[in-house]
This record gives sequence, C-alpha cells and structure tokens, in this order.
Amino acid sequence: MIPNIGRKVKEFVSKKEGDIILFLSVFLGIMLIAGLFYIYGAQGEKYPIRMREVSRAVEEESALRAYIAAEGLSGLIAASSKGTRYYYPWCGGVSRLSEKNKIWFDTPEEAEKAGYTIASGCSGL
Repeated sequence: MIPNIGRKVKEFVSKKEGDIILFLSVFLGIMLIAGLFYIYGAQGEKYPIRMREVSRAVEEESALRAYIAAEGLSGLIAASSKGTRYYYPWCGGVSRLSEKNKIWFDTPEEAEKAGYTIASGCSGL
C-alpha cells in the first residue's frame, strides 16, 4: 500500500512538474513582496519625541513640592540620624522613625552624600 502511494506521488509530480514550479515561484514571490512591505512599513512608524512628558515631570515635581508644604514636612527625604536608610514621605518606614531622630533632605542626592541609601521597598519618584 505504502509503496503504491510513493509511486503515485512520483507520477503526479512528474506530470505536473511545470505547474508545481510555477506555483512555488509565484508563492515565493508573493512572500518576498509581503516581507519587503512589512519591513518598509515597520521603518516608517517612527514617532517624534513629545516634550509633553518633560513638562509632565515638572508638573509632578511641583505637585510633590505642594504636597510637602501642605503636609508641613521639612523636605522630600526623611532619614533617621541613627540609621543608614532614607525614605520618601509615602513609604511605610517613615512612620517608624522617631520624630527626635528624624532628619530631612531636599533631594536623594543630598541624602546619599550624607551616607544614606534608599530603603528597600520604597520606590522613588
């Protein structure tokens, strides 16, 4: 049975060899053209950088400064004079700092210059 199928396939291919070559050539040509259009289309979809994102960051910083002033905080970064970590006002660890040991910094860079590192689990700006 199986040798019969192999023989029939060979006969079919030998009879239709020209049609098979034509079909494969057309198919491969279409695939090549489609691939070129895809590559060309992917290169054409470059979007310009929007300056709105920069202004949004400035707005967020000014909103953060307003929050600090409204809450009566002395700065953006809180740390303990007896510890090695610093916290943002929204971090849970800042509530565990003693008020008498709490020191404030305006920027993370100031806190890092003083020898503090950001607390784990306390995401920054």
